[in-house]
Amino acid sequence: MSETALPKDEESVLKTPASKPEPVRVERTG
Repeated sequence: MSETALPKDEESVLKTPASKPEPVRVERTG
């Protein structure tokens, strides 16, 4: 479901924001 719309990276951030800090997300985006 969400996996098809959002990549594993984004999904993990949405599922567990505590486990995936913002710096990791920024690193992927940048």
